[in-house]
Amino acid sequence: MKQYISLLRGINVSGQKKISMAELARCYDACGFETVRTYIQSGNVLFKSAKPASQCREEIERGIREAFGFDVLVRVLDLPELKAIRSALPFGGERVFFTFIMANGPSAGTAPDLSELMDQRAEGDQLAAVPGAIYFLCPGSYGRSKLSNNFIERKLGIRASTRNLKTVDALIGLCDDDPE
Repeated sequence: MKQYISLLRGINVSGQKKISMAELARCYDACGFETVRTYIQSGNVLFKSAKPASQCREEIERGIREAFGFDVLVRVLDLPELKAIRSALPFGGERVFFTFIMANGPSAGTAPDLSELMDQRAEGDQLAAVPGAIYFLCPGSYGRSKLSNNFIERKLGIRASTRNLKTVDALIGLCDDDPE
């Protein structure tokens, strides 16, 4: 069994696509996943499965559509992949964000070209990318930054979901605390 982390895009935001975490966990259980746990209300789910990540993603998206009546994009990472993205973080700071590229869009296996975003940075902002993720250091307010998840999606023609450093570290910690 592999440990997976799934990141759902756009649930429980501004009253849209509302799903309680208990209902979401039941949906994952119904898909046949094991050791299902959710973390905060923004659609972070840890689970175990013997299936490959791509099959898990398809089953989760189908399960959500059937259970809740709407489509949600899902990124499924295994624990080593999430740890690799975290460890490749090229800068420090407390206001760091990870924009995870959804596998259903342009390939999550290549690092995106960030040239369309560079002139949109505020003073002190830093951007970098690795395959499947964009790093954003935002010393100011993320809520006021031009480099929001929606802006990045529009400029780069991708679908993505953003998490802060605290959430990424918590997800890794929850997986590391889970006995095999």
